[in-house]
Amino acid sequence: TGNDIELITPHSSNTNSDNSVGATISIGYNKQIENMVYGLEADLSLANYSNEYNSGNVFYDTAPTKTFNIQTKLSHDWIINLQPKIAYAYNSSMFYAVGGLSLAKFKYEFDKTDNAFNIDFHQESNKFKLGWNAGIGMEHKINKDWVLSLEYLYTRFNNVAKESKSLDGW
Repeated sequence: TGNDIELITPHSSNTNSDNSVGATISIGYNKQIENMVYGLEADLSLANYSNEYNSGNVFYDTAPTKTFNIQTKLSHDWIINLQPKIAYAYNSSMFYAVGGLSLAKFKYEFDKTDNAFNIDFHQESNKFKLGWNAGIGMEHKINKDWVLSLEYLYTRFNNVAKESKSLDGW
C-alpha cells in the first residue's frame, strides 16, 4: 500500500559500476599493409573485482516503525576477451582501437531482511555472462619479438544479476 513499492525498487535494482585495475596476458596476430595494421587478439584479464551495496534500514511509509534492508554483492576474478584490432603504425610505435566479445564468471548475492513481514530472503548465483568491450591503446616495439603496450579497455556486461526469482508475493 502507499508508496512502499517505490521505496523498495531503487534499492533492489541498482547499477553496479566500478573501475578496477588488473593484469592482462595477451596473445594475437597482426598483419601490416604499409602503415595500416589489422589483427586479432585474445586475452585473459585477472582482477579481483567486487562491488557491494547496502541500503541500510529503510522505513516503510505505511508502517513507520518497520524497516527493510537490501544488500547486494557482485564479484568476478577474470575476464576473457576476443577482439579484432585496427591500427596505424608509425616508426616503432602503433596506435590502435579494439572491440569485441568478453566472457566472465560472476558471483552475485542478494539479501533482503524485513521486520514488517518477517522476511529473510537470500539469493545467490554463479554464472557465465557474455559482454562486449571497446578500447584504445599504443604499442612500442622493443625488439623483433617483444612490445610494450598501454591500453584502456571498457568492458560492459548487461543484466548480470537478472534472475528468475522475484520478491513479488512475499
